[in-house]
Amino acid sequence: MHIDPFTIVIFTVIISLLMSAGLYLVPRAYLTDIKGIRYWATALLLMATSWLLLALYGIIPNFFSLVIGTTLGFLALVFYFHALVAFKEFKVSVRWLYVLVAIVFIGHIYFVHISFNMAAKIVLTSLSVAVVLLANSFLLLTKQHGICPRSHRLTAAFFAFASCVYVIRAIYYLVWNIQPEQTLFQHNIVQDIAYLTNAIFIVGTSFGFALMCNEKYLTEKNQAQVDLKKSVSLLNTILESTEDALLAVDLTGKITKYNSLFVKMWAIPELMFNAKSDELLLNFVLSQLVDKESFINEVINIYKHLHDDTFSELHFNDGRIIERYSRPQYLNDEPVGRVWSFRDVTERKRMEQRLRDSENSFRNLFENAPLPYQSLDIEGNLLYVNQAWLDMVGCQLKDVVGRFFGDFMIESSKLLVTQTFSQFKKEGYVSSPIFELVCRDTREERLVTVNGRISRDAQGLFQHTHCILIDVTEQYRLEVELKESEFRWKFAIEGAGDGVWDWNIETDEATYSKRWKEMLGYDETDILPLNDEWAMRIYPDDQSYVAKNMQDYLQGKTEIYVVEYRLKCKDDSYKWILGRGMVVSRGKDGQPLRMIGTHTDITERKAAEEEIKQLAFFDPLTGLPNRRKLSDRLHYSIAINRRNHSQFAVFMMDLDKFKAVNDSLGHAAGDELLKQVAARIINCLRESDMVARLGGDEFVLVLENLKIPKAAEKIALKVIADLTLPFQLSNNHTVQIGASIGISIYPQDGNTSEKLMDHADTALYQAKDNGRGCFAYFSEVSSTINNV
Repeated sequence: MHIDPFTIVIFTVIISLLMSAGLYLVPRAYLTDIKGIRYWATALLLMATSWLLLALYGIIPNFFSLVIGTTLGFLALVFYFHALVAFKEFKVSVRWLYVLVAIVFIGHIYFVHISFNMAAKIVLTSLSVAVVLLANSFLLLTKQHGICPRSHRLTAAFFAFASCVYVIRAIYYLVWNIQPEQTLFQHNIVQDIAYLTNAIFIVGTSFGFALMCNEKYLTEKNQAQVDLKKSVSLLNTILESTEDALLAVDLTGKITKYNSLFVKMWAIPELMFNAKSDELLLNFVLSQLVDKESFINEVINIYKHLHDDTFSELHFNDGRIIERYSRPQYLNDEPVGRVWSFRDVTERKRMEQRLRDSENSFRNLFENAPLPYQSLDIEGNLLYVNQAWLDMVGCQLKDVVGRFFGDFMIESSKLLVTQTFSQFKKEGYVSSPIFELVCRDTREERLVTVNGRISRDAQGLFQHTHCILIDVTEQYRLEVELKESEFRWKFAIEGAGDGVWDWNIETDEATYSKRWKEMLGYDETDILPLNDEWAMRIYPDDQSYVAKNMQDYLQGKTEIYVVEYRLKCKDDSYKWILGRGMVVSRGKDGQPLRMIGTHTDITERKAAEEEIKQLAFFDPLTGLPNRRKLSDRLHYSIAINRRNHSQFAVFMMDLDKFKAVNDSLGHAAGDELLKQVAARIINCLRESDMVARLGGDEFVLVLENLKIPKAAEKIALKVIADLTLPFQLSNNHTVQIGASIGISIYPQDGNTSEKLMDHADTALYQAKDNGRGCFAYFSEVSSTINNV
């Protein structure tokens, strides 16, 4: 029994038209992928048209029924593929399919109108259709985001099934049916299955596509809900993390959103919010303001001009100053409400006032300063001068501002100003060049030195200079007189205990006084009359420093030659020497020819300075830093770690059983033990760490560069373990002690040196209470106290 092919074709046409119309009527609001749906609807419409033309076979010309009808059916499969590509958002080219459509169209013209081979036409159609159906199936099975939904697999199964049927159909007509068909609707089982498969394929794939669309719609809807929740969460997080108090209201003034800082700033009780009375809330807010009427007028004016941004300062009764900002909230370019932000600027306003007061004080100080001051622009023109400058030059301010600084010099100094200012701009500073200035009132010439720096903006560009002028006229006169008299009194220095040297710069010969040689432990005949005898005895680390000072003096870069360094004695020891000298003879070209100077033994003074430094900052017994040095280090560490947002630890440590050793073996043994303890602690620490002795058996350790606070435990355990090992004293006694440590961590346990020390001391007492020979964190002690 055969199924009537004509009936199946008519059924296929009707069902295709109905499903196509249904897809065209899908509202755009339901799915975002409208393009894919329209392609699928077009495919169904083309399929219906194709089978309608085939159904009219024999009634209309074969070109329309067989060629155009079959080609439109094949084109419908291409539109299926196009719909799936758009639906799955793949970047796949479909040009090859349109080329295949053209080939199929030309083949059908040949087989229908030229060779009249209906079997060949069916083979061509079946194979082409099978290829496109299989391509659609593979496209559906392609995973997207790592998954292949069930609806995609179902639709792919329909495509694959139809492809297999059309392959079988092509094989049947290619192998077994040698005689060409003369009718379209030949009654045989293969043809019946093909027509029935086509009807099932259209219904099944369209049903599968509907499932795919519904699944995508639900997925996108769920994703949109998730995105909305994330957006709301992000908005709430932003509201709570901002430093401003925020309030959102609609156009009627009803509150729609606020953050916790708004409630805190205005000290609004929770009950007032629960009452949901905007009038009650407004009255509460107004009660805190100094000028209530002004604020009310501002609000009224804001709601008259809904598009304006506004700003004002609110002064509270308790002295606080709040900056108030208000901006419109827009929806579709129309204002729907306003967002109010409030920022507490009380402290900033106070700082600004203090800054203004400081600036006024500085300006008064500047105006009344005894030293002349000037500020120049990039061309060297005067921008500002103080009264001392005007008094020195004898001018009024109106006659000075805008003029070149060199205009107030003699001609030779004016040229020097031009040269020096170029170097000043290049290096950023000027240090004591001497100029000759003319006083306009008295026409008196004065020698002045200039010291200054350049002020630059954030981009490093020149803004202006800051320069101080010093009148050195009298000083220069005294220096000239001093130089003239130095040659007369230099030989009297020998009687004061200083060694005298005389250097012939041209020949590099030098003579040294008897006292000079005795100072270093040499006899008269031990030293040759050469400058190298002095140079070779300079301490290696001091050689470059001494040579530079000598060279700068000889080249005129410095006015005097005074230098402190070490000289080697005959017994290979070194003495600290104060070397002074002056050029007493120059050639016609101004080059130095002869230099005379003295050497003063300052070894005892240097030793005294070192001893004072040692006593001031170090423990005399152990050589460790003392309390003063520790205080400096703690202040430095706090500043560095505050800037770097890092941590460091403070250990307060006491020695266990030390008093027993001190009492039984004497103070000498106790002192020796403390020295050994200090050495062991140093061996446990890194180079960046520090240990100080406060006195007795109390030590403080400062541990830098802590990645995590628990890193302090390793060092604490190592110190305790090392100090537990026996100590061998010089009196053949072996003693064993221990250590207890209290630990505080910056910044959580304190942000000042006093708090860190106190908290470490508190932790130390806890360590002792825990049985000694252990350590305790202040954070743990604090937690225990809080729990109690």
